[in-house]
Amino acid sequence: MTKAKQAQFESLKQAGYALAVNSDTNATIAGFVLDKCPTLLDEVPAEVKADLFEGFALRAHELWGQDYYVKGDTGMLLKVANSLDPNFAKREVKKGEIVISVHYARSFTGQEFGKLKDSDPALHGLVSAMRIRFTKYSGNRMSDLLTAAKRLVQGDKPKARSANKAFAEWIKDTFETADKRAKVAMDRGDESASQVKFRVARDAFWKAYNAK
Repeated sequence: MTKAKQAQFESLKQAGYALAVNSDTNATIAGFVLDKCPTLLDEVPAEVKADLFEGFALRAHELWGQDYYVKGDTGMLLKVANSLDPNFAKREVKKGEIVISVHYARSFTGQEFGKLKDSDPALHGLVSAMRIRFTKYSGNRMSDLLTAAKRLVQGDKPKARSANKAFAEWIKDTFETADKRAKVAMDRGDESASQVKFRVARDAFWKAYNAK
């Protein structure tokens, strides 16, 4: 946390109040999103997720600004400024500077981003870092939203405790999940995955486990 952000609070009491207000705001936002997307806690439609992530990107840009780079003699991209720097307004942007922002990084399609690795490795590295940074940020914000929505739906009701699954049922469910993952891994070209071998091993396990 920066000194500027620490200076916003003069006491723990004030920080506690701000935290409570923030929690109320999250609940209000979660209620609005639930009204627009009743399936939020079960499934988030692609168009809803896209709109939310556009909002996350706006805030990320406010927090991170945009970086300015110049290409050095060796071809390496060197950072020379950020739009949030104190004296940035007085700075003259030079011709040929490359601007990296969360919006720019998100503008690439998957295919375009893949091609960039071959056409401009240095730029690809910067764009990749920004995309990873935003993935983590947006994932955390989505988690905040879902947590607030769950609390809103749950209300003051005590959380129901689910009965523990029988061990054999747990194994069965685990095998079913593993079988699906094996297929997905094969489709992605993972040479270590084999759905056929997995099923042979699974059947052998059950034969041994159920033996009397």
